[in-house]
Amino acid sequence: PAPRARALFRHSPVARKQRPTPVLDGKNLYLQLLHTSGALVIALDAKTGKQVWVQKRASDATDECLHAYASPVIYRDDKQEFLLAHGCDYITAHSLKDGKELWRCGGLNPRGKYNRTLRLVASPVAVPGLIVLTHLEPDDDPVSWQDVELERKDTPA
Repeated sequence: PAPRARALFRHSPVARKQRPTPVLDGKNLYLQLLHTSGALVIALDAKTGKQVWVQKRASDATDECLHAYASPVIYRDDKQEFLLAHGCDYITAHSLKDGKELWRCGGLNPRGKYNRTLRLVASPVAVPGLIVLTHLEPDDDPVSWQDVELERKDTPA
């Protein structure tokens, strides 16, 4: 990576604990750094490594659920585009321009059956009109497919 990108990994307490896979889209490189020492969604200039924007990502996850190793994913269709960050009990959508959180979806680790050791590791898959992601239902067969209505909430402006 560019020198500034290397500096981000060397000096960020979050980045020192993990090495996420970035996503290249146009002129920007997007990363999600989700760990107990902090949670950030970041855009870097792909050529220079200069920070374009950084957003803190809030979560009420606890214990090992604060560790996430998924990669961010770009969602794009005819009407909208955003960055998906999956981990810490939520999936969130962020503006590609400034990182602002657009919406979040919870229920990935239900509070009534909360698993304190759940780490969201698998990255979501996105195609126009569909986002596929992992979530926890402790009584389910782990290889079953489900169409689940999750708890999506638009983030207030």
